[in-house]
Amino acid sequence: MEQSDITQLPRAFKQRCIKMTPLRILHVVPSLDPVTGGPAHVVLRLAKAQSQIGAAVSILNYHFPGRIERTEAEVRAVLTSSAVTVNFVRFPGKTELLWPKQAVNALSIVLENIDFVHIHGVWDPICLAAVRLAFRRRIPYAITPHGSLDPWTLSQRPWRKRIALAIGYRKALNRAAFLHYLNQDEADLAKPVRLQTPVQIVPNGVFMEEFANLPAQGTFARQYPALAGRKYVLFLGRLHTSKGLNYLADGFAGVAARYADVDLVVIGPDEGAQAAFVNKIAMHGLQDRVHLIGPVYEREKKLAAYVDAVAFCLPSHREGFSIAILEAM
Repeated sequence: MEQSDITQLPRAFKQRCIKMTPLRILHVVPSLDPVTGGPAHVVLRLAKAQSQIGAAVSILNYHFPGRIERTEAEVRAVLTSSAVTVNFVRFPGKTELLWPKQAVNALSIVLENIDFVHIHGVWDPICLAAVRLAFRRRIPYAITPHGSLDPWTLSQRPWRKRIALAIGYRKALNRAAFLHYLNQDEADLAKPVRLQTPVQIVPNGVFMEEFANLPAQGTFARQYPALAGRKYVLFLGRLHTSKGLNYLADGFAGVAARYADVDLVVIGPDEGAQAAFVNKIAMHGLQDRVHLIGPVYEREKKLAAYVDAVAFCLPSHREGFSIAILEAM
């Protein structure tokens, strides 16, 4: 894989850059619901940053039943007055995962006025639909895998990934103007897939103004009496097998044996790994020192959790460029 520059990009994209007219960018992401983790967080802030430097930016994503209020609240909180258009596509049910009809219909309309498409993710049908429509209309596109091409991810249901690559996903990746990786390690881990696409490495970022007025020390701990007088290590993320909760349980057992005044606070929605984690904590006899808070989406409460923690731990099996770690820093 090689670094790309403007000379490698399609003619329409180069002409738009040379004329210095506003570039019309569409971001396609399966969901902006904060429960889905990093990509939703990244897309909103990337779109905001691009709009602030003069691009005409829009986002297209699914609206899932039961998640609408939370998603719209997150969009309002991040974008504020930014000139970003958010297109919500109704998710009718699981049939959409087999044939993304609603996404195709929406994309067909939105792509009429787009110069460049930025697709976030690999294995979601909405991403493949965006690729096919963009290619058909000769609109250049980039793909940010967000860790979807590393060996650990490919080892999860590997036969499905192999079939997907064979029936169109490899072609979709190879036809991209470039693949956007978040660091060199992510690019290197994807090399066994043997793609021929140019590569751009651009890390994730944060808006520093989001951290300008942090909550006072002790704000988070005061909400939970069990934390009174206690120090704690913080885990903040989805409770998913990819997040290394097995390492977290064993690692904290070692810390707990050495430091009697340190607890573990776990914040995040359960995505299938909570039961195994709870069982492992019980095996270590640490139920009273591990506090499962559940998901927290309010920005101020998340910041308060960071402020009060003595350390942050996210021992994932794989990460592209963790927003949670970046925020903790």
